[in-house]
Amino acid sequence: MIPNQWYAVLDSKQLIKSNPLGIRRFGENLLMWRAEDGQVTCLQD
Repeated sequence: MIPNQWYAVLDSKQLIKSNPLGIRRFGENLLMWRAEDGQVTCLQD
């Protein structure tokens, strides 16, 4: 992995509004969700 670069970690169709999705990519635990306004958010655990 190259630091400070963007990587696709899942298809946006997998994110449903108000339904958080926990995934593990590149050895990192991530929590992703789509807000009511459609904005995708990702937090690192």
